[in-house]
Amino acid sequence: MTDRPVAILVPGPPYLFGITGVYYLWELLKSHRVAVVVGHGCANDPLIAEAARWPGVVELVELPSEAGPRPTYHVQCRAVLADLVDRLRPSLLAQHNFVYPWNRYLQAEAAARGLDCRNIVYLNTFGVPAAEDCRPRAIGAIEHVRRATPTSRLQAELMLRHDCALTTVMEQFILPKLAGGYCLPPIFDHMTGEILDPQGTHGVDRHLVYKPVEAEATAAEWPGLRPAITLIRHPVEVVGREVHRTLGAPDERAQIVVLPSCEGYITERRFSMPEERVVREAADMWAAALRLVSAKFPGHPILWKIHPALGDQPIMAALSREIAGRLPNFQIVPHQGGAQHLVLQSRVVVSEASGVLWWASLLGSKTVISLDLFGSNNDLFRRHDGIRYFSTLDDLEAADFGPHAVKVGEGRDALPTLTDILMG
Repeated sequence: MTDRPVAILVPGPPYLFGITGVYYLWELLKSHRVAVVVGHGCANDPLIAEAARWPGVVELVELPSEAGPRPTYHVQCRAVLADLVDRLRPSLLAQHNFVYPWNRYLQAEAAARGLDCRNIVYLNTFGVPAAEDCRPRAIGAIEHVRRATPTSRLQAELMLRHDCALTTVMEQFILPKLAGGYCLPPIFDHMTGEILDPQGTHGVDRHLVYKPVEAEATAAEWPGLRPAITLIRHPVEVVGREVHRTLGAPDERAQIVVLPSCEGYITERRFSMPEERVVREAADMWAAALRLVSAKFPGHPILWKIHPALGDQPIMAALSREIAGRLPNFQIVPHQGGAQHLVLQSRVVVSEASGVLWWASLLGSKTVISLDLFGSNNDLFRRHDGIRYFSTLDDLEAADFGPHAVKVGEGRDALPTLTDILMG
């Protein structure tokens, strides 16, 4: 095994490692020795820690904390990655992203040494265009400033733009120059999501996606990447059974897991109406939808799990209790931890918009339901193979959930695998 080439895998945070990164690691290990780079504090994640012990994983590298001074972080981060490249001389970088500083430092350090090193970027969850991701965050920040200080919306936006511009100059020009002697020019506007160099290749040799809708969306947002965009079978489709067997995944049961993500709906309304009314209205919609889903799958208990980041919010706990009081055979699952285990053991998966829902659609055996009942942006799932999308209760009631509904798409066996791409 020591004569195998080395790949450096940067899989992103633990919840994304669980739905994509872990499968990339397993498939990469068939042809490479692999070093895994994770963020500060992530090395102790149970799944990451277990995967790091697999044969062929040569190193688990944890990046420094971002809690301290920013110059210190940049210098340390670049130094850790430069040392890794110096020691391992990788022939492949497999990264979940090409815009974060650590992704770009790793790419720059490999290029500076003249290594024959391919840079593969892969989609690790459903894609949200930068504009759709950044603009709502900016609007939320503007409203926060307005509530905290007596200022107009225009003044708040100008203040935020000023701060954003200073941060960009510091984080992408001054500090990288200090740390590595080079700059990392911004790729997109963090206020608007506008791509600043849409025709650029950004050093990406291959950009791996899994569904035609993802290839189309990536090409529309990043035209310069069009030649690099490659449609493959997600590694979970190729090595998922091996990974699940190794991890002791549970057998599938006749049950429904529900993963609500109505944070936007609740956040937007809680400032304009009493909290009790917000809870009641959200519970009305969820209860009505889940009655219909339950009728489609008789005898399937409903397991309800709030996202870990939202579980400590009293309003979400109140929503869970309100729905539990209305539905029989309804169980509230503790919010701590990821949902992958529950998804693997459930025959039906219900959510609004989430990476776990997207991942479930690739498993091949699940009925996956996206409920766009709160006017959120998950109409992204409208055209996704393997996901049944509903924007009204009437459509949900009329739906047929026969065996044809669970297929990801015809002809996927003809798509190349990650291994095919690496060996080609």
